[in-house]
Amino acid sequence: MDGVIFVGEANPAVIVKLRELNIPVVLLNNLLDMENLLCITTSHYEGAVSAVNHLCARGHRRIGLLAGRFSPQVNEARYNGYFDALAQQGLEADPRYVLDIEPTLEAGEQAMARLLTLETRPTAVFCTNDTVAAGAMKAVIRAGLRIPEDVAIVGFDDSSVSRIVEPELTTVRIDMDQMGRLAAEKLFSLIDGASLEETKIVIPTELIVRKSS
Repeated sequence: MDGVIFVGEANPAVIVKLRELNIPVVLLNNLLDMENLLCITTSHYEGAVSAVNHLCARGHRRIGLLAGRFSPQVNEARYNGYFDALAQQGLEADPRYVLDIEPTLEAGEQAMARLLTLETRPTAVFCTNDTVAAGAMKAVIRAGLRIPEDVAIVGFDDSSVSRIVEPELTTVRIDMDQMGRLAAEKLFSLIDGASLEETKIVIPTELIVRKSS
């Protein structure tokens, strides 16, 4: 190998071993506190804040969180963005509305069904990926409720799922194409012997408002 791009979680010990072999490494969509390691990520925290602020601007005060388990950096950033945005709006998170689940369609559906059994259910839910959001939408529709009139839903990633579901999903867009190209370009530069000018590059997110909210 001339170089390696790690996507998501990476074992620091493996990175150290690669470096000992003089193999350049770039970490994509994660952050590790290692000297001279280039990490390219996106603004997960700011994306979560924008999603919750959007729901608050639509008049929602009971906002749930379906938090899929990702790499620690991604999970913590999106999780904290939700709580901080509520606090900035003068709202307190209801622990009954916050569920830590696997990032799958089935888990999203089951978790949303659980929220809908509450006597005072949330009127909106922020899901930390689009697949979870699609599962949540299934549960809402199967319960005979309307999206967004009864429950508004926002996802994260702007994957193809967000445009397949009906209504189309409001979501936070990650420019994965730009991140991937940048990771490859930086890795080629390192392979060619270029020095590392920066160790952290953050690509902005963008809230894409569609019909689900």
